[in-house]
Amino acid sequence: MQDLWFALRLLRTRPGFTLAAVIPLAAAIACATAVLTLVDAVLYRPLGVKNPASLVAIYGYSRSKAAYLSDSWPEFRDVSALSGVVDSAIAYVRITVNADLGGGSERLAAELVSGGYFGTVGVAPVLGRALGPEDDRPDAAPALLVSYRLWSSRFQRSRAALGATMRIGDAAFSIAGVMPEGYTGTLLDWGAAPQLWIPMAYLERLAPGFASIDYRNRADVRWAMMSVRLKRGIPVAEAQAALDTAPQPALGNAPQKNRLNKRERTQSPAPRSATAHTRQRPTQHYPPPPPA
Repeated sequence: MQDLWFALRLLRTRPGFTLAAVIPLAAAIACATAVLTLVDAVLYRPLGVKNPASLVAIYGYSRSKAAYLSDSWPEFRDVSALSGVVDSAIAYVRITVNADLGGGSERLAAELVSGGYFGTVGVAPVLGRALGPEDDRPDAAPALLVSYRLWSSRFQRSRAALGATMRIGDAAFSIAGVMPEGYTGTLLDWGAAPQLWIPMAYLERLAPGFASIDYRNRADVRWAMMSVRLKRGIPVAEAQAALDTAPQPALGNAPQKNRLNKRERTQSPAPRSATAHTRQRPTQHYPPPPPA
């Protein structure tokens, strides 16, 4: 205690030295606090999805390319059918669209999602309703969701946004709801954060290149991302075993170089990748390559 009082008296009698010593120390502490806050916000803050530990991503893995791959629609159908381990499966793809709210066209990032996306992820809009399977049909009235950020900047957080028309391509969409603040989807490390969520049924109209390929039946056309909600109590290892033994989709006339064996075809996340959906920006979104 005497040493402490002596140090305080010394600092008091030498104000120049005190300022020179204390100000850099205070700045360092503030900087460290800012860094830790940023890390918490970027890496550790939950996304807000329901039971994030049971929401896992599914990737293909090519040994010949030593790279992870997107998924095909036939694979999405096959994984959806694994009812013993999978409660529900979702497919989604991120694109950029020209959207017009009446004040001119602007480029916005959009996520096209399969009908069960919001029920599987477990994120509810803060205003309006979510999209459901009934919206993911060619004959459904065009509807979409907007991000909290877009709602704030273009509608000043007004409820009048609900029902407003947004024209994208040749379709006039009605705004059905507003996503929670900070929600940027489950695809954490690729592309700009989406401002719109649109039913997958509009893929060919918004990305015309898909109209010329049989993407729903060709397993060699890899374009979508996939996540699944595991059944209660099912560990990732058990889901991986089910994926390893699942039949491989027929690849039709796919070039031989695109044909992946079962081990390469589909690889579910290792436990650390399964928790990727609980973080805003994981340092490693992909699991390690499967063992040889």
